[in-house]
Amino acid sequence: WDGADSEPTAIRQGQAGVRPGVPFDGYIGDIAVSPSGRAVAVVVGNDTVHLDDLQSRSRLELNSRTHCVAITPDGRSLVTCPTDRRVLELWSMETGEFEGCVGEGTGEVLAIAITPDGRHALTATFDGLMKQWSLAEPVEGWPEAVMPIAGTARPDLTDVVTGSENGEIELWDAVACSRRAVIHGHEGPIYSVAVTVDGTMLSTGSADQTARIWDLPSGTELNRMDHNTTVVDCSWTAAGDRFISGAVDGVVRVWRMPTCSLEGVYDVGAHNLTQALLSPDGAWVVAVAAGVGSGNSATAVWRHTANAAAAQPEGIEQAVAVFSYGGPHCLFAPSGRHMAMGSADGIIRVWRTDDWVEIASWKAHDGAITSIAFTPDASRIVSGSGYDEALVRTWDLDGRPVAEFAGHAQSTPSRAGSAQLVVRGVRDLAVTPDGRQVVSCSADRTVRIWETDSGRQVGVFSGDSGAGWCGLADHGRVIVAGETRGALHFLAMPGVPNQP
Repeated sequence: WDGADSEPTAIRQGQAGVRPGVPFDGYIGDIAVSPSGRAVAVVVGNDTVHLDDLQSRSRLELNSRTHCVAITPDGRSLVTCPTDRRVLELWSMETGEFEGCVGEGTGEVLAIAITPDGRHALTATFDGLMKQWSLAEPVEGWPEAVMPIAGTARPDLTDVVTGSENGEIELWDAVACSRRAVIHGHEGPIYSVAVTVDGTMLSTGSADQTARIWDLPSGTELNRMDHNTTVVDCSWTAAGDRFISGAVDGVVRVWRMPTCSLEGVYDVGAHNLTQALLSPDGAWVVAVAAGVGSGNSATAVWRHTANAAAAQPEGIEQAVAVFSYGGPHCLFAPSGRHMAMGSADGIIRVWRTDDWVEIASWKAHDGAITSIAFTPDASRIVSGSGYDEALVRTWDLDGRPVAEFAGHAQSTPSRAGSAQLVVRGVRDLAVTPDGRQVVSCSADRTVRIWETDSGRQVGVFSGDSGAGWCGLADHGRVIVAGETRGALHFLAMPGVPNQP
């Protein structure tokens, strides 16, 4: 807009309408204007930053997965806060080239501001922490630490797989507690890893806009499938004959093995897809999109049929069921007969999958639900909450409470020892193969083990930073936990014989 006029001088509009200028392919998350008013930096879809020159109408694209941007007062550098790294990135406003990074953070940055002298930046994070950064001496290149940001462990396997922010895939032996191999191929951070039931194949999704299939244990790349945006989720059917990959733009694809031929394309019609699910038998496709704001969340369900020749993807109109809320945590029961969702409003919903009738819904937590899990016999649901509640609870499928696990810290002092508090919460859950124990990990730097029926805590482990995910390996004998700062822990399950 021109400050002297009430009419816009140029329009950059997203998904609809006729407009001059160049459109953005996705929702707009943040925007910053250079001091001269000539250039604009725009966060698009949380995985791309556009630098637009308003005079020449030229555009540069930066591959930075960030929530927010800021421009230095001299107009020379753009500062981004990537969600997959705990640093600040600096980019040239003129060329779009990466200049370096500074610092090490403690949480996902939601807002950034730069001081008038350009020497410092202030950030506010999702976990309630405000931090000051020095911009004086950025380090060339990326930090040496490689942070695993996705991982998977299975109770019936001894192998553990992690995907890192530098695109590396690491294979670990949970019994020997050692790394067996490193697989290279992806050119961006890996956001999803999934292993087939028989442990012979691995699928990964990455910011390089590809999903890939790998042979295990050799690590040989078998197939590569291209998407238009960052691939954030992938999963397999129980038989391993199909897998699904979902991208930020809301489009999910189903692939047939072993040829990896495309069988179907489905579009939830909303950006910021968070989950793409296939039912264990491959009959149902589910896409969950968090959207932007309370009005854009959506979950769509399609009956999957081989439809690779379709000119257009199946959209909301072709879906069997559409729900006006989404995740952020949704999963099928092991039998595939039910699907459960835990939402940001603290409500758990359960559907019967033969006709997609909602059979139960209840208020499970005062805070947002951050993780849910079925017990192996699918008779109960375990849920964990974040923010200021930090509780784990178990429920019958009709919503009747079974037990409450209280022990994770609601808030703890920051590591600097000040009076400032960092909000904590449960981040992930795992249930032992016999269903008798639950493992939970939290931003309070602990992993805890509980009895499913009584809620009694039977073990606790402490780390140096918050645990981002957890799982079980070797028939439930080993707990695997990944810290947000990069450490991977192999922990002996208390009370289980033949522990490593």
